[in-house]
Amino acid sequence: MDPSDAAFRTWHGRATAKDAKILIVQRENIGDLVLSTPFFRALHEALPKARIDVVANSYNAPILDGNGAISNCFTYTKLKHRHPGQSRFAIIWNTLRMRAALRANHYDLAIVMGARLSPNGLSLAKAARPRQIAAFVSPSEPSDQVDLPIDSTGVSQHPPRLYRLLLEKLIPPDLRTTLPAILPRCEVTIDQKLRQALVDGESLRDSETCIAFHISARKVDQRWGAEKFDELMHRAHKTHGARLLLLWAPGANGNPTHPGDDEKAEELLALTTDLPVIAWPTRSLPELIAALSVAHVVVCSDGGAMHIAAALGKPLVCMFGNSDPDVWQAWATQQTILRDESHTVGALSVDMVESALNAMTKSRA
Repeated sequence: MDPSDAAFRTWHGRATAKDAKILIVQRENIGDLVLSTPFFRALHEALPKARIDVVANSYNAPILDGNGAISNCFTYTKLKHRHPGQSRFAIIWNTLRMRAALRANHYDLAIVMGARLSPNGLSLAKAARPRQIAAFVSPSEPSDQVDLPIDSTGVSQHPPRLYRLLLEKLIPPDLRTTLPAILPRCEVTIDQKLRQALVDGESLRDSETCIAFHISARKVDQRWGAEKFDELMHRAHKTHGARLLLLWAPGANGNPTHPGDDEKAEELLALTTDLPVIAWPTRSLPELIAALSVAHVVVCSDGGAMHIAAALGKPLVCMFGNSDPDVWQAWATQQTILRDESHTVGALSVDMVESALNAMTKSRA
């Protein structure tokens, strides 16, 4: 008998206890965390008595604000996310305090999220000293530190599909019939005060079409030039009479820690002075969520904003570079995926993006 079979049976026997405690470690980027929320929801509904806590980094944690599927979110700051004036010692000290708090909860199970076992994620899971640890583990790279290894060979690596397999392994057999065949839509919570401030400040009306253009992308090959956005925005306004919502990550492009697009936005705004553009730098995730919530259609590159928009149910025109759409496409929303054979977003023509935008905008009319 495979030793892991007995380990799974041990967990299944504990899973439905009133005091069962589960810790989920998701330390990756914004999109990874958003794509994990369907798993959080399905796990909570399958095991409603269990306490479900999450560890996330401070940069992404606001994604979980108001998420009713989890009990607590423990946050730590990655050193690369250190703010000016914030000491490395303070970050390390706070992380150690968080690890101590995790240990005090005596978790029955810690789950390391991700298609591949992350050494840093495993380190955080081990810091909690849970009874058992579950994670995806390749048979070619076994780990004696994972009690409940799950093999995803031959399974789609798209997170919500992959996490359906994780649920199937972790939920006791007699409860598996209650699992959804397909995981639900991703979840984010809108800060209604921020949203209303935008609506009131810009006199937005539900009756008018608002198209959002998110111009920032972390990877160079995911970026589309300002001159192309300029042409697309002019065409979109002429065709649809739409209000145009310009979104970007604020800051200087040369910032090694948090590169921003202030210069690109300034260039684009100078080119579109004749258009009804709403310029909205999003300094925080709640601001980005609120801004995307007022849009009727969103144009963006693959990234965190795309997944947030999908969680809000927004139709998307998604531009992909070297990331694989089969793995990283948005979940459970209407979308058109555009990808040039060069695998660089900059190679996509304005005509191609405009055609997709027109089709998406007309489909919601």
